[in-house]
Amino acid sequence: MTKTARPQYGMLDVAKFLCALLILFYHFFSEHGSLPGILEEALSTYAIAVALFMTISGFLLFSKLENIPERHQRWLAVRKQAWRTLRIYLLWSIVYILYTVSRWDFSNLSVTFVLLQLRQWIFNSTFYTIWFMPALAIGVVAAFWLTELAPKYVAGILAAVLYIAGALMLTYRGVGNLIPGYAGITTFAETWLGGARGWLFFAIPLLLVGRAVAKGQANQKTGWVLWAILSVVCVVLMLAEALVLRHFFGSTGIDMTILMPVTALCILKFLISVQIPAGAYQLWMRKMSVLIFVTQRIFLSVLPTYIGEYVFANGYVAFAFCVGGTVLFCAGIILLSRKVKPLKLLY
Repeated sequence: MTKTARPQYGMLDVAKFLCALLILFYHFFSEHGSLPGILEEALSTYAIAVALFMTISGFLLFSKLENIPERHQRWLAVRKQAWRTLRIYLLWSIVYILYTVSRWDFSNLSVTFVLLQLRQWIFNSTFYTIWFMPALAIGVVAAFWLTELAPKYVAGILAAVLYIAGALMLTYRGVGNLIPGYAGITTFAETWLGGARGWLFFAIPLLLVGRAVAKGQANQKTGWVLWAILSVVCVVLMLAEALVLRHFFGSTGIDMTILMPVTALCILKFLISVQIPAGAYQLWMRKMSVLIFVTQRIFLSVLPTYIGEYVFANGYVAFAFCVGGTVLFCAGIILLSRKVKPLKLLY
């Protein structure tokens, strides 16, 4: 990402910040708190935030590439973004790997256990929630070369096939299990490909949804009102889809409903149709959205291991510690990085 504000797409920075907060709220209440029924159901829409974040990333990347005519220069831009994302992930992974290793039972440690852990770190993620970062980094590279080398429309068709394949491993798992041999494919994907919400089945399709919006942006004439209405309609229909699945196959979640890419597309169209005043807050929100993604597990999982009995004795204290602590910690890193420049590598 650039270091300047994007006045024409200012709502994207606001949206990413709100998405990061929604995901943080969901993880806290699903693990350490509780909400009244309807609010808990509403919070489950956090999955939209994850998909939207990926779609926005695709839109911003391919919008930038639209103005770069030479393939090699486009590749350099893609490589730079992928490496930045991967660098942030690897730096924060040091914290999470040290924490994980510190909790191993060294009296019963085996080579097989260590190898399984290494496989998990390399092919899935080093810790909860930060799976998004390697999926985005690898997905960006794969999506770029797919669009560069595949014939016209093939990339889009393949992206749709990949997304449906992933949906059959996750949200539509009950349907996928009815397909002979599909359970084995699911196991292979979860072991070696980052799972259904990894770079192949989740990142590539949603990044290419962002690309489709970027390609059509020059010809967009529809105002924000229509896209706002379509966004609401898609969210309602997607929730209805999830309820039908729950009725017939039990709890499946909405992470990869068939309507998720369409919903993300409509919300993205709405966001880029709304103009807001440019300001320093956009850059701050952009940085915060990344930091909240990668640091929340410090306050949700790591620190509670050592001081959980004090923090979680009271729900309000727990919320302030986990949610407030994450936000203040991230804001502190940004503030301190003005003087300590290497801290900028963390976001």
